[in-house]
Amino acid sequence: MAALGCGERPGRAPGIIGLEVDARDLPRGLLHAREILPVRPGTAWLWFPKWMPGTHAPCGPVENLGGLRITLPSGATVAWRRDDEQPNRFRCEIPPDADRVVVAIDYLCNNPSVNSDGVDSFGNVDMGVVNWNTCLMYAEPPEGAAGADDAVRLRAQIRLPDGWGRTCAIDSMPDDDGSLHLQECSLAELIDAPLLAGVNLHSVAISDGRLRVSLDMLGPAGQSLEIDDEVVAELRSLVREMEAEFPGPAPFAQYHLLTVLSDVIPETGLEHQRCSLNIFPVAEWNGGASSEALGQLAHEFCHAWCGKYRRPAGMVTGDYHRAEHTSLLWVYEGLDMYLGEVLSARAGIVDADGFVARVENFAEEMALQSGRAWRSVEDTAIANWQLRAPCRRWGELRRDQDYYLEGMLFWIEADAIIRTETQGARSLDDVCARFLAVEPGASPRPYTGDDVVAALTAVLPYDWRGLVESRIMRPAASPPWTSLERCGYRVDMSAKPSSSPTAIREHGFDERWSLGMSIQRGIVSAIVPGSAADRARLGPGMRVSLVDGKPLSAASLMDALTRSRTTGVVSLRCNDGHGWRDVQLAYDGGPQRLTISRSSDAPDLLAAIARPRAAAAQIPQTAILPAVDNVPVAPAPDGSLQTVP
Repeated sequence: MAALGCGERPGRAPGIIGLEVDARDLPRGLLHAREILPVRPGTAWLWFPKWMPGTHAPCGPVENLGGLRITLPSGATVAWRRDDEQPNRFRCEIPPDADRVVVAIDYLCNNPSVNSDGVDSFGNVDMGVVNWNTCLMYAEPPEGAAGADDAVRLRAQIRLPDGWGRTCAIDSMPDDDGSLHLQECSLAELIDAPLLAGVNLHSVAISDGRLRVSLDMLGPAGQSLEIDDEVVAELRSLVREMEAEFPGPAPFAQYHLLTVLSDVIPETGLEHQRCSLNIFPVAEWNGGASSEALGQLAHEFCHAWCGKYRRPAGMVTGDYHRAEHTSLLWVYEGLDMYLGEVLSARAGIVDADGFVARVENFAEEMALQSGRAWRSVEDTAIANWQLRAPCRRWGELRRDQDYYLEGMLFWIEADAIIRTETQGARSLDDVCARFLAVEPGASPRPYTGDDVVAALTAVLPYDWRGLVESRIMRPAASPPWTSLERCGYRVDMSAKPSSSPTAIREHGFDERWSLGMSIQRGIVSAIVPGSAADRARLGPGMRVSLVDGKPLSAASLMDALTRSRTTGVVSLRCNDGHGWRDVQLAYDGGPQRLTISRSSDAPDLLAAIARPRAAAAQIPQTAILPAVDNVPVAPAPDGSLQTVP
């Protein structure tokens, strides 16, 4: 690899970082980097990036450093000491006549934490994923100076193993020695553009229209990466629906759906401005693609507008060491969840019935989170990275990252309110067209909670602040059924049969609405507080072998629940680690399942929300639509609705 010195290579220009990454050891799980870093004489604080965009967490994987050496260009050693309170921060003393240092990093790949898998680096014998934040440091700017992400410029190059191809959202040019020189960019742009490399790469042009999109795939050697025509058609339909949803300029010139197929690299999905990183097991794309995989691509793609371009002000820090304030993740992730699910349905990735079923399942899961009684959706957003790891015991009491699902339910309810109050003339699509519109100027374009309320009010005057207070800011006293009811659905309990054999194999016996427990592979996996199982002092982790004296099965469990209407009890043989014993559950309700059905006296707004827009006929510009609060509205040239003067 051509050396980065103080001469004509990337480190020469004042204030520009020169970075060379030697990735030839990626097959062994190692990266080596050499960085020419401009500094000021005196005490310098160098940061290994800590707060990583997209993860919303202080998860920069500094624990995976396998070597850190700082020298002057002359080769003289510069001693460093780690900050006692900030493990990603390093102090060193720069001599009076020095204006740059050379930072040498050895990085240990394939060691992600629960929060860092989307921003870590990975490598094996035939493929690698390089996240540039694992290969560099930056100097903490003086107090009051511009942040590090956009103010700092870089010229980076990378050397890959022989025979490996690559794809990255930043253009690159090969050198005579085989290294690749990336186009000069800001620190923010580099960290936002992971690189895929390997022996088996395949790219498909999805769209070259207003939104230029490609699907760039990386797989193991010998794995077919041919994409079914049906999958390509669904992705192209998705792009058309996105063009309808986001009618103005795009926040990118070209978008890359970076997709890795691997049974070794952990599954993940992470958004970036010009690309998304999506890692799936090989089986997810075995000749085609599952609706879940395509739905993830849609979710991360929508983040280009919702999260990357429009971003909560508290999450725009200007560097990678100041803490992000994440209380508005119910917008960043919740609204994006709505967009990903809705646009997937409109594109045909999920059919209309499947979309309704998913919304129903989301609402049911949130209703079973007993932690809603003490913890608000906003609090799950503030504590988001502490909740990322699944809770193996009593998770319903703690809650998970519920700003995703319950945030989505808020936006479905908001859409239903707008559609109902305007007799279908307006919808959340109009809010998104305004709120997520790309405008000239810097990116990201930050917003506050007041901006969110103002965007909703601009489409429909309503007590949006009160709705946010009750649904997002405060703990909930009742299940989140309002979003479904406003969409024309009703929620009841019924004695439906137990789960299908397939559902039992995948999820076990789910009796949370009856006995208040679920059992997976003979082990209690969840207990509903206040239920019969809770009153009998059962707990997660206990084993169950018999129900009413018979081996546990779907049939024996259903028989026992049916008999409970007359006996008032269900008997379980349980083992809590101290031996087997019979436990009597006082219960007389019989089989119980939550059922969600259409209300006969209300329009089906979920069907309206999922209806495709891209194929709809254009309304003539002279058409006048129904008045809203006595203000007539008509289509604007961009397809959105505007008031008629």
